[in-house]
Amino acid sequence: MRVVIDTGVLISAAIKAHTIPDCAMQVSRTTEVGDLTAYAPAKSCGCYFDFTTNGATSCKACTADKDCSGAVKHCNYGYCEAQ
Repeated sequence: MRVVIDTGVLISAAIKAHTIPDCAMQVSRTTEVGDLTAYAPAKSCGCYFDFTTNGATSCKACTADKDCSGAVKHCNYGYCEAQ
């Protein structure tokens, strides 16, 4: 039997548990309390995270990649994202 997991459901569950999913991260550390370095996940969800946690986002809403343009060309979880 093949089980298909909706990543949107997992991301929503992580947010409701007051954790920040990897796809919403923009920085990382290589050691505990180490220097911050820029981080870009393979498929970002920062806009969805902002909307879910704050009730608003400055990101453009979308239903498909064709709705996005410029540097934010991917439609992820209902919003245009760079990655």
